[in-house]
Amino acid sequence: MTQVAGFYFRTDAGGALAAMREAYSSAVGRALIINDGYRDLAGQWAAWNDYLHGGALAAYPGTSNHGWGIAVDFGGEVFTSSTSAGHRWLQSNAARFNWWWAGRDFSQVENWHWEFNGIYSPQDPTPIDEEEDMSVQLWLYTPTNSLLLVDHLNMTYRNLGNANTLERSIFDGKPYRVIGEPAWTQNFGRFKGISSPA
Repeated sequence: MTQVAGFYFRTDAGGALAAMREAYSSAVGRALIINDGYRDLAGQWAAWNDYLHGGALAAYPGTSNHGWGIAVDFGGEVFTSSTSAGHRWLQSNAARFNWWWAGRDFSQVENWHWEFNGIYSPQDPTPIDEEEDMSVQLWLYTPTNSLLLVDHLNMTYRNLGNANTLERSIFDGKPYRVIGEPAWTQNFGRFKGISSPA
């Protein structure tokens, strides 16, 4: 985990966020305020209980991208208005840093909620036996309707963003490519997965 402005993030997400904050500050002329980052399970339960009692929208504990250290809640003008100069800068530039405005697609729009969709790769992956080296891709639909592409062989995953947006992009002819035919689908509690040979 990496600390950025007093909050923790997964190392790759934190590095990208720090670089984005620096570029934002240079372009907008003020700091990009962070209100929240990594949320442990106790923090997720607190947010969920607050939501159940009339508070802000919160993901069910264990399903929040805050729990993976790949979500940030911004403050200041980004928090209050999607038409502010800072928010417009993020909308135009965040993708260069592998961040996207996930809160735009929530049932209650959250100007402040952004998620990292870069690739995570452990430093020292365990070698895989020869007979087990068939790469399988798994598309995992999360309860928040994000679509994750999981590569079991390389021990990596990539958050492809909002599943509805991605599916629309595929049909609109945008540059997303799916390789292989789905081999099976399975539900994992609140998750749905589709796998295929890579």
